[in-house]
Amino acid sequence: MDPDNDDAYLARALQYKQVDSAESALKDFNQAVRINPKLLNWRASFYKEQGKHNEALGDFTNMIHLKTGPDKAVAYFNRGVIYFDLGQGQKAINDFSSAICLAPDSFESRLHRGIAYLQSGEYHGALQDFSKAIALRGDDGDLYCKRAAAYIQIGQKEKALADYSKAISLSKEQNASYYFWRALVYSRLAQHEKAIEDFSKAIELEPAEQDFYLYRGLEYSAIERSQEAIADFGKAIACKADCPTAYKNRGVERARAGDKQGALADFQESARLYKAGGDQHGSRQAARLMTALQENKAVPNAQP
Repeated sequence: MDPDNDDAYLARALQYKQVDSAESALKDFNQAVRINPKLLNWRASFYKEQGKHNEALGDFTNMIHLKTGPDKAVAYFNRGVIYFDLGQGQKAINDFSSAICLAPDSFESRLHRGIAYLQSGEYHGALQDFSKAIALRGDDGDLYCKRAAAYIQIGQKEKALADYSKAISLSKEQNASYYFWRALVYSRLAQHEKAIEDFSKAIELEPAEQDFYLYRGLEYSAIERSQEAIADFGKAIACKADCPTAYKNRGVERARAGDKQGALADFQESARLYKAGGDQHGSRQAARLMTALQENKAVPNAQP
């Protein structure tokens, strides 16, 4: 091989990478970069895939110094992704912002900065970025769901509903999560029948998902339909038997329905499971429910 042929080293490095020969791949990436530093992006991406975050950060930083225009924006974006994965949200936001300054219509930079803003509690910034991303690519239901999550955080539930509905209308294959998230908003708005309808649709699409039954059971509980609630909490237990919340809430509804022994058995099992999972608060709560029932006191409503 020509020792000064960067393309040949790069091609062989990619071949080594394809057959999981990481050490040989890295040697050839190093040779390619030695000859042509503009190929740093290939080695940086390789480092990232290998989980060598510090090395990848170093290469992307060098790329930022070497590149101009759109290529520089890509380098900032890639470094931002690593910072985000490392939990360094503000550094990620700074890099995504630098990428956006260089390429204002970058969909990926807008999307990722929006996610970083959302996780850091900067909800208005998240809304702006998700709205821009939607303007760039408005046929993606996930974008509307992300913006809906930001709307919820600032108390704009009606706008969140509209976005979840838009996501549902855009989905070519029905997505159970979209219905579930919209149902949660209906629940917050005390529109229990609509919430039940959406939880039911989510269950139809993914009948093995425990949370769907748990939350539909809570809606039935809210409108005092104890038998339906008991059935749903039972189905949640059937999905995953070690769920203390399902036993606790079924116990609450059994107590409401006059089944004292069934309720006590559920509270006891709930307390045991909470304790086994190290949740002392949950265990004490279940124990208090048992005591209240034994003393013929009112039992609080079911809770998530």
